[in-house]
Amino acid sequence: MKTVSNAAWYEMASCCLVVSMPANAARFTYTYVGQPYTIFSPTQKNCYKPAMHLGFTVVLDQRLPRNAQTLAPVKRWTVSDGRARSFHGKGGAFEAFTDAKGVIVKWLWRISIGDPVTYFAVTDTLGGENSPVEDLVLNNMCKVESMASNLSDPGAWTGP
Repeated sequence: MKTVSNAAWYEMASCCLVVSMPANAARFTYTYVGQPYTIFSPTQKNCYKPAMHLGFTVVLDQRLPRNAQTLAPVKRWTVSDGRARSFHGKGGAFEAFTDAKGVIVKWLWRISIGDPVTYFAVTDTLGGENSPVEDLVLNNMCKVESMASNLSDPGAWTGP
């Protein structure tokens, strides 16, 4: 019978501990689904259609607090503008107001890609009195520079 030294046992045990521990700390995912676009520019040959809408997913290290205004660092994000293509990234800050249940009731989240900017998307209910709600996407990667928005009917966030 072959015996195993204490050092070998410690090495095997530490290997098993590392494997069984979670790779990342807890992550909290929030998802936004906007309402269909209602404004288009140009009105012809636009790469967006009325049935399309803006969607975001943001992943945070911590759950958003209740009854609070928070500027939360974003670990990862995804944006979908209703077309088949989605964009993914890391970083940024998500501004959110939550109610007593922790539900997001007001927000500001935007991304821009490229330098100069070739793609820009924003969802915003913190805007001023002239634009209290804004879901907007601007895409210079379409055959024709295209913009679509919904300026009156916000979508909703769901979360953990």
